[in-house]
Amino acid sequence: MELSPALPAVHHDLARVYLAQQRPQEALAEIEQEPEPVWRLFGQALVYHELGNKKEADAALGEFIAKYSEDSAYQVATAYAFRGETENAFEWLEKAYIRRDPGLSDVKVDPLLSNIRGDRRYTAFLKKMRLSV
Repeated sequence: MELSPALPAVHHDLARVYLAQQRPQEALAEIEQEPEPVWRLFGQALVYHELGNKKEADAALGEFIAKYSEDSAYQVATAYAFRGETENAFEWLEKAYIRRDPGLSDVKVDPLLSNIRGDRRYTAFLKKMRLSV
């Protein structure tokens, strides 16, 4: 980050680390520095949700979907899973599967999906992708 702070997704990635460490205020400060609009919006949807700012989280996710969902169905699915909106998460995972979204390569390890891992549909989805459980 010292060498190239404008590198796309660097601030987003650090914000995700802060979220995993339950440090949402630092995550917010980091995501606000993200230069790439797609990653800034996605990160804001996550961070605002974690901070309990429903209005801002919904607005960020809604704008992300309006602008980027055609190429980012997997990210939409993970955002919904993170928010605990299981039905929407599985709907968007299916869209990601149909669209062959490259984000699906992380489906077994993505921490944003932890809220749905216990759901039988998650196991079925992994089987459909020919991934062992």
